Order: sequence, then structure tokens, then C-alpha cells
Amino acid sequence: MTFELKIYSRRYNRYLDYRIEKIENGWDIKYVQTCHDTSVCDKTGYPNLYNQLNQDNINYPEDLGNYMRYLWEHAAEKDMTDAEIQKHLNELGTWISTVEKASTTGTFWGNYSATQ
Repeated sequence: MTFELKIYSRRYNRYLDYRIEKIENGWDIKYVQTCHDTSVCDKTGYPNLYNQLNQDNINYPEDLGNYMRYLWEHAAEKDMTDAEIQKHLNELGTWISTVEKASTTGTFWGNYSATQ
């Protein structure tokens, strides 16, 4: 099953749709405009989720990886339905978007990039 993770981007002033599949040892995370060699990630979403978020200059919660791992492990152990997994990905997308929207703005910060 392919899930969706909708994340707001200040850079593009819109929501971006990341496609996520739960695979045997982690996640397969894709975005249409990705430039990364692989989309396969561990249970925390490393490396591609963070490479993609950084590429898009999206600020995200520091503890996001632990939440991604918790969701993966809970989905595997508790045999969650696709609807339950999607619900929790929606919650994570809302959390990331909240952090991104609350990031410092203004003319001084306009050219800031997390990858600098």
C-alpha cells in the first residue's frame, strides 16, 4: 500500500505530497522531484526523508525519526490497518507542517537554507 505524507513548504507556498510505502526493514519514501539515489530508508526515515526535506528547505521536528520508527514498529507488531497507518502519517504531516509554518521568516532569513 502506498501512503501519502502531506507537508507544507514555505519555499513553494503549498503542500508537497510524499509517497511512502512500509517495506520489510523501513520505509520507501519518494517525492516526484527527488534527486537522491535511493528512496529506501530505515525505520526512522533516514536518509531519504531528511535529504528530501532538507532539499526543499523544510524545517521538521528534531524527534521526527523516533516517531517514524515508533509508527513502523507499531504497525508491524500490532498489525495496523492501512487506514490507521495513514491516519498517523497525517498526524506526522500536520506536526512537520506546523514546525515549518512556525519557522522564522523575514528579509534576513529569506535566503537561509538548512543545508548551508
